[in-house]
Amino acid sequence: CIVPQSSMVKLHLHFDGADAGTTFTDSGPSARTATVNGNAQTSTTTPKIGTACGLFDGTGDSITFPISDDWSFGTGGMLIEFWLKTTQVPGTESGLVSLSAATGFSADNWILSMDPTGKIQFWAGAYSGASPLIQGAVVVNDGTYHHISISRVGATTYLFIDGVADGSSANAWNNTANTTEVLTIANTGGFSRYLDGRL
Repeated sequence: CIVPQSSMVKLHLHFDGADAGTTFTDSGPSARTATVNGNAQTSTTTPKIGTACGLFDGTGDSITFPISDDWSFGTGGMLIEFWLKTTQVPGTESGLVSLSAATGFSADNWILSMDPTGKIQFWAGAYSGASPLIQGAVVVNDGTYHHISISRVGATTYLFIDGVADGSSANAWNNTANTTEVLTIANTGGFSRYLDGRL
């Protein structure tokens, strides 16, 4: 679920559907259509809630949503949250949700990902150069479901794992009108670092 402002849901994915299905329905007000890449599919095996979950095999699997200013949070409040289940030990990192260009990380981009040790990190706009805005400490690639949320309230950005704070930053970041990048789930966008797990 992606919520740039507390009163407006921009994307809401249950990942419900048939086993091995390739339809990902946005039940938010915009009812966006996903583009399915690789073997991304819905799976009725071990969903956390509902009838299914999103299944991604770490090799070219992702779903994307069209270019929209809705993925640009500016300096305002925002929230991204989801359930994650994985045992992946990625070589570099694996993308969870991202707005990232194929030509590299720019001032208007953000990436929520899992680092090589199974911890969550958030890269944000012009702030993030060689290091993430927030680097989590909790290991989440243990094969159980974890609730992940990243939010900004006022000037502070927070990371929560299973409802417990796992990092925050008061460093300012700003991503403005988006004209070039699609929203990507289960990959870091142009960096091609795919998730092997369930959402």
